[in-house]
Amino acid sequence: IPSFPYGFCLEHFLGRDPDVISWDYSMNEQGKDASVLEAFVRQATQQLPQRPMLIMIDTNANRMKLLEQYTDKGWLHDAIAVGKKEIIDEKKVFAMSPLPPGFQDWDEFGAPPNCPGRGSWHPKKQEHALIGWLIAMHFVEAIEQAIVIQENPKQHTLMDSRQLSQLPSFKAPLSPRLPQNDPEVTELLFGHNQDGVENEYIMKELSCRTSFLPATDHSKTIPSIVVSGMAEGDLDIMVDRTDDHYKEGWVLDVSKVERDTKRKVEKCGGLGYIDMKIALYGIPDSGKLRLWLPFEGPSHDHHEHGQSADRNAKHWFDDLIICEANEKRDAEACKLDQDMDIVVGGVPIPSIHPVEGAGEYLKRTTCVNVGVPKDAVVTTLGNVRTTEGRPLSAEDKKKFGGDDGSLGLVVDIAAKSKVTRSHGACCLSHIVWEQH
Repeated sequence: IPSFPYGFCLEHFLGRDPDVISWDYSMNEQGKDASVLEAFVRQATQQLPQRPMLIMIDTNANRMKLLEQYTDKGWLHDAIAVGKKEIIDEKKVFAMSPLPPGFQDWDEFGAPPNCPGRGSWHPKKQEHALIGWLIAMHFVEAIEQAIVIQENPKQHTLMDSRQLSQLPSFKAPLSPRLPQNDPEVTELLFGHNQDGVENEYIMKELSCRTSFLPATDHSKTIPSIVVSGMAEGDLDIMVDRTDDHYKEGWVLDVSKVERDTKRKVEKCGGLGYIDMKIALYGIPDSGKLRLWLPFEGPSHDHHEHGQSADRNAKHWFDDLIICEANEKRDAEACKLDQDMDIVVGGVPIPSIHPVEGAGEYLKRTTCVNVGVPKDAVVTTLGNVRTTEGRPLSAEDKKKFGGDDGSLGLVVDIAAKSKVTRSHGACCLSHIVWEQH
């Protein structure tokens, strides 16, 4: 699993106010520099107002240095890097006789032998316990320090909750090499240079819709932005979809591997797997999918609007990124940057670029930069029409959460003729847009 697109949608997965979050993506991003972690940290700081503590399950030197620098600069309040089995001197430990209790049955999994997930790359039961112990020791030290402060309050200066949640003033990214992307993608990931002020960077408002599980807010999933073109019905996600379903429109579905794996783990009591990569899949027969992305950025009441400014999408929206599910896909499967026709705000997109560095899985880029064309226009909810020209009913509008005057961006998506379901339908797992 990569840091992104998950990192675009932290509120969806974690809620608005987590106190602690974790970064455990080193298996997919092993050997890389710290730039993707840096983008993840900046997104977490912007999206989660509590500015939670970060626990990194990794001991890569570059990433550890980045966390140390961010903490020293006050951009992170607290961060720890927790090692896994690589921090153990196995020759010394396993030469002991008898073995300490924590290292007995070291190669045993907690699940029964016939259950999936018993790969050599997965931590086993005692390794999980070791990680938990390391984290617990950190918190024990924190509790001891809290007792010292409580006993001598006049000798310590404490920050109140408002200071703790105050958004830091970022400077330029610290990573020496950033992924080579379109400028608007780099700004979305790492921040915008603020009004030409040297070395001052701000993170703008990011909105995300995904149907991935787990979810803390089931009202902001991908169907919540669909105007038309989605297959009707509320079919259980564990039911296999047929070709006829795909002819009815874009389908909420999961890959065959995902569904088969879920069935296997359910036979073993679930094994703690609460995730599921639910996404919209489409082929040419599915027709055109129409989305309306509501403007959820800051108020624009600080300046006057002319008619052209009210309508121009770039006045409201900075960028649009679309991602597919991070799963093993056929080489001939639909590629988001090549095999879809996309129209944004009434303007066809001539060129779509992969997002490099962030959001790569099994050497395949999972996210693309669609962008917002300079001539694209916004549409009020009251003026949105389906692809057949039908106005939305009052019931239809409820899911968008706005009134008739709410502004948004209409996006049309269709799979090109070469796409087939057998090789791999086009997959839309995360719709992400930045606004100001």
